[in-house]
Amino acid sequence: MHYTDQRKSIDRRSQGYSRLHTLLDARQHTLKLYADLARHRPFSDSQNLYRELVAFSQAVVDYTASAHFQLYQKLTDGTENREAVKLIGDRLYPRIVRSTQKILAFSDDFGDNPAPNFDHLEARLSEVGEVLAERIELEDQLLEALRCDRRAVSV
Repeated sequence: MHYTDQRKSIDRRSQGYSRLHTLLDARQHTLKLYADLARHRPFSDSQNLYRELVAFSQAVVDYTASAHFQLYQKLTDGTENREAVKLIGDRLYPRIVRSTQKILAFSDDFGDNPAPNFDHLEARLSEVGEVLAERIELEDQLLEALRCDRRAVSV
């Protein structure tokens, strides 16, 4: 392998790690805000709750967008070349899309709404927590496929 080919490979790998860390940081930040928001139970209309609700809604939307650009982009635009990654991505991606739709609906109802209905917040927050848990599980499966593929290539 030539020096320039090695350098390109290292640069691609470095970019991949950077994207992964961006995704995991966004995930961690979102989960922290979710926990902060859940501490307000029982929910009652207050400025502090509203601010945290907006912050969480923005973070969860940013996280889902980050996941798309950091993890799923090659799957959706058809440029993923690794067969094992494509297979697991094809299996998981429809479920990821459904979770994204539920997250966006939550954000529309609570984060982007200047007068959210706090009567439904308990149930909806619980639902979005379950959606996040499933989404993280799915993402971790895809990340594991990526990690295993990298190991197989480097051996």
